[in-house]
Amino acid sequence: MRVKPSSSVLTQFFLEISRIATSDTSHRKTLSINDVRNSNANFNCAPTQMAPNCNKNLCYHLRFRTFDGTCNNLDRPMSGSAFSALMRLKAPMYDNGLNAPTCELRSLLTWSAP
Repeated sequence: MRVKPSSSVLTQFFLEISRIATSDTSHRKTLSINDVRNSNANFNCAPTQMAPNCNKNLCYHLRFRTFDGTCNNLDRPMSGSAFSALMRLKAPMYDNGLNAPTCELRSLLTWSAP
């Protein structure tokens, strides 16, 4: 059987949540996109994967796919491999150019334009 919290506990909980939500955050430093990119580069958050030598075990790569996706395409061995960046065929579209989803009406207007 689940124990129900008392009303005083809930009241204290919601008071604390409202205090946090209405607290002044103007003194906090905001990070720019460049700050995040530099931070990731400095801490090696996104290491680059070295291209494998697919010719080393060509018989295997011609018959089977690898578990990490490398050498599945012998012309481009890193295409579609695990832990690699997605190469887009078309640039992404965002309303603010970074991360805001596009407006439905705006996208309909651009598609219907001659």
